[in-house]
Amino acid sequence: MKKEDLVYAAGFFDGEGCVSIGISRYENHFRYYLEMRIGQAARDREICSWFKSKFGGIVVVNETKLNKKLKNEFEYDWRWGCGGGQIGLLFLKQLYPYLKLKKEQANLGIEFQEILSSYRGRPRLLEFEKIEKYSYYEAAKQEMHYLNRVFKRKY
Repeated sequence: MKKEDLVYAAGFFDGEGCVSIGISRYENHFRYYLEMRIGQAARDREICSWFKSKFGGIVVVNETKLNKKLKNEFEYDWRWGCGGGQIGLLFLKQLYPYLKLKKEQANLGIEFQEILSSYRGRPRLLEFEKIEKYSYYEAAKQEMHYLNRVFKRKY
C-alpha cells in the first residue's frame, strides 16, 4: 500500500476512529475481542468504502429519521469496521507509525490481539477457571477504556 494512503488513513482514524476491547458473556463462558471502527455520519459512504477497499472489513449504514413529522427525511450514518484477528492486527500495525492521537490505543490493541491470537490462533470461548488469561484480558479492556476516556477529555 502507498505511504500516502497509510498516512491519510491514520489521520482519519485518529480523528474519527475507535479501537476498543470488548467482552461477550455467556452462562459459564466469556469471550474477549478487539474491534476497530470508523464512523462517518454523512449521506456519502465514500470514505467508509475507501477503508473497506484498502483494509477489508465491512461497511454498514443506519437510517435515522431527522424529523418524526417528515416521513421521508432520513439521516444516514455510515460506518466501517473490522474486528480483531489478522485483518484488525494488520490494520493497526500498518497505521501505527503514522498515528498521533491513538498510538497508545493501537499499541495496546496490537499487544492484546497478538496474545489473544496465540490462544489457538483466534479468539475462542475461554473457561472462567483460566484466571491468568482472564486477569490480563480484563486489565487490557480496562486500560483501553481508560485511554479512550482520557483521549476524549484532552481533545
